[in-house]
Amino acid sequence: MSAGPSSRNQESRTELGAGFAYSNNMFADHPFQVSVEPTWVRQKNQPTSDRNFRRVRAAGSVQLWRRSSEYDGTAVAATAFYQNQSETFAETEVTLAISQMIGQRFSISSNVLWRTNQPNGAPTVNDAVADFGASYNFGAGVRFGGFYELDNQVPKSDDWGMFLS
Repeated sequence: MSAGPSSRNQESRTELGAGFAYSNNMFADHPFQVSVEPTWVRQKNQPTSDRNFRRVRAAGSVQLWRRSSEYDGTAVAATAFYQNQSETFAETEVTLAISQMIGQRFSISSNVLWRTNQPNGAPTVNDAVADFGASYNFGAGVRFGGFYELDNQVPKSDDWGMFLS
């Protein structure tokens, strides 16, 4: 079990919250994890009455395949993700992720995902998206990284963020 703060600063919003996760390594061939992240969201350049929201994210992943050597490792995982923002929208993602560890601390990853966005009062949007990221593990459970997502379908712009956990 782990917990820590989270933040995002994107073109259209800023978020502050906390993350809670459980990782299970009992199943050596297919370890899995689940997490929940409640956040407070402030939309940028919006009227005061339509600026602040609560958002909740839930995610799960399972490792499907891995290989490793003394200096690097590769893993393939499947993930599912759901988020809900007050009464504004709900979003679901199903992802195939490939990660490459370099040494014991640095990792890069690439994801291909199918996203379904259900804005309240508007048509549902379905789209394939690609993203990539990198992170560095400092040890003692401290990790820093970031991501870049191409063609974010909702604001029609690229999306990026970073984390410290």
